[in-house]
Amino acid sequence: MAMRPAVTPHPDRRLRSIARTIGLCGLLVLSSGCASRDRDPAAAHTEAVVAEASGTTASESGSQAAQEATVRGEHVTATESSRPDPHRPSAGGSSPGASDSRGGAGAVQSQPRQPTVLHPFPHIEVRLDDRAVLFDGVACLDAGWLEFIVCTPGTKEHESLIVTRARPSHIHAALLLIGLKPGSPGRWVYENDRVSTVPPTGDEVIVEVIYTNEQGQMVTEPIRRWIRDHLGENEFPDRPWTFGGSRMRQAPPDFGVAEIYEADYSGSVIGLVTFGDEMLCFPEVLPDQVDIQPPEWEVNSKHVPRPGTAVTVVLRPAEQE
Repeated sequence: MAMRPAVTPHPDRRLRSIARTIGLCGLLVLSSGCASRDRDPAAAHTEAVVAEASGTTASESGSQAAQEATVRGEHVTATESSRPDPHRPSAGGSSPGASDSRGGAGAVQSQPRQPTVLHPFPHIEVRLDDRAVLFDGVACLDAGWLEFIVCTPGTKEHESLIVTRARPSHIHAALLLIGLKPGSPGRWVYENDRVSTVPPTGDEVIVEVIYTNEQGQMVTEPIRRWIRDHLGENEFPDRPWTFGGSRMRQAPPDFGVAEIYEADYSGSVIGLVTFGDEMLCFPEVLPDQVDIQPPEWEVNSKHVPRPGTAVTVVLRPAEQE
């Protein structure tokens, strides 16, 4: 496995690259009524920066993105979630004959407000009230060394726990929508014949998985339960992941665009070892070459579900813990 050169993107370039994506999310927030509620200052700041970087308003770029999604046959909705959610108690209505807050017999019963749930991109769900992003995946490995937690098809399935068809840049956009701020992935620095490391920066993110086990029970647990050290002596650290946000790179000549979001090309959705292009990163820089450091983490074969098991990956701010 060859080491990849470190590239640090200019933040304005990365913002312009995903401005149209965020514009779609901004339009959905406005249309779902979220604008009438108190808004998170970080989210408002993000929208302002994106609008300035893209030279357009959220509604303008969102309208264009929505039209393009319609042409592609994609469905953009703001609805109640159909995914499993063991964290949310079932919403119960008022009992028969109960009055609303104004009192009086026969008064119209007040209905619980449905949570705002967006489906802005294929395979991705955004729960604004819970500040959570969920995306579809499939368990793809039950033994062996690990370099990734989640990858995209045709990339790193032989060393990743989960494969997803959700695009990394779309997940990035969804995380922005719930108020998270990206930084930069970790990287290796070569200077004066010496190698040093720069850890990733960005907001901290909790990664959980939801799946149905062989007994038919729905399981929700942190992704670290699927990982063990190669001696079976140490548990994987109970630490949040870092929203590094991948990076921009020059596109191959046949792509028809100048730059691409690198994780879309490499498949690095959630990385364990450090290549420098991960959308979500382990908070420490881990080498991918055995001559630098022997491999340490592998699949917890006694715990992971059978390959092919449908999985929902849940991302939420670590500050909610």
